[in-house]
Amino acid sequence: MATRNHLTGAILLIAGCSIGGGIVGLPVITSLAGFLPSTVALFLAWAFMAATGLLLAEVCLWSPGDVSLVTMAKKSVGPIGAIIAWVFFLFLFVSLLVAYVSASGSILSDFFSRIGLENSPLIFSAVLTSFVGFFLFLGPAATDGVNRWLMLGLVVAYLLLIILSIPSIQMEHLSYVNWKKSLFILPPFIVSFGYHNLLPSLSSYLQKDKKKIKIAILAGTLIPFVIYFIWEAVFLGMIPVVGDGGFLEAMEKGTLASQLLRKAVDHPITGLLAELFVFFAIVTSFLAVSLGLVDFLADGLKISSAKKWNRLFLCLLTLTPPLIFGVGNPHLFLKGLQYAGGVGVMVLYGILPVWMVWKGRYVDGIRGHELLPIGKLGLVSILFVSVAIMCLTIIEGM
Repeated sequence: MATRNHLTGAILLIAGCSIGGGIVGLPVITSLAGFLPSTVALFLAWAFMAATGLLLAEVCLWSPGDVSLVTMAKKSVGPIGAIIAWVFFLFLFVSLLVAYVSASGSILSDFFSRIGLENSPLIFSAVLTSFVGFFLFLGPAATDGVNRWLMLGLVVAYLLLIILSIPSIQMEHLSYVNWKKSLFILPPFIVSFGYHNLLPSLSSYLQKDKKKIKIAILAGTLIPFVIYFIWEAVFLGMIPVVGDGGFLEAMEKGTLASQLLRKAVDHPITGLLAELFVFFAIVTSFLAVSLGLVDFLADGLKISSAKKWNRLFLCLLTLTPPLIFGVGNPHLFLKGLQYAGGVGVMVLYGILPVWMVWKGRYVDGIRGHELLPIGKLGLVSILFVSVAIMCLTIIEGM
């Protein structure tokens, strides 16, 4: 049976993957709707992504061995499902890795330039990517271990940042409301709970213990929900929507949340803590997404990741393209949250899980693995929401 220590690690990996996925750009993107609409959208995104994660985990439970989304899709719904999984998985996660490389290099470059150690973002991106690649090469256990320390740093920086920032919150900023924008902020919130790529790996890590997998998903997603809520309250309460240093200006320039906070609060420690928190958030997500992509490629290409030279090849294949394309453009992160969340995530983690579970439960008659006890109407509702969010994203981008 999986140990409690493994369960804790699984919860932290899910939380780390989710938190890093969107917190850098969330206040900027959601600011035009306001705090109350953003809170409603946050809750809906959490409920939706927890539900779809439970559906995907159900497919993991009845799938033999260590498999990826491609293999699960092929075995449950056929070659068309496998092709859809391949295309959208690569699109989504390579895009996210490009964004992580870009944002992390920019943050490190800005930080070291202020202490007199200027260098190109390319150098910092390469160093950080090598750091991630080293632990990725060592395997899931090593990735879990370093992720725990990074999560500890994230929590400490977050708590100190919140404590120092609360006195600067202005209630009139939190009272701003624009419900017309609320539907369009669902995609970035949804991609900010994008942990599903880890489920095949974590299912094996927890030895397919149904109860522990369910606990890991619910607890692992609840942590980022609470963190996002407080993060939104602090930022939207401190920074105005319009005016110099406001959210509209930040959206036009592709400014990151940490840079906004440094301008809003005239305190060097607050600015440093914001940058540390964002850095830890990005690196924990970088690790989790990379781990999922390595396992995905190993399964899809039928390469055994247990052999060290094979794993080295898979790590290079995972990290080299994002490093090449992601240097020096943090604007990619904000755009990626909007479009990858609205299209890529909805296909992979909305439509595909419903399709696979429907086929398994009602065509193949596979029972006894249900983690989300909903019937056909519930599955159709999740499918409808997925398609609706895709349409909203496409309409917004036109």
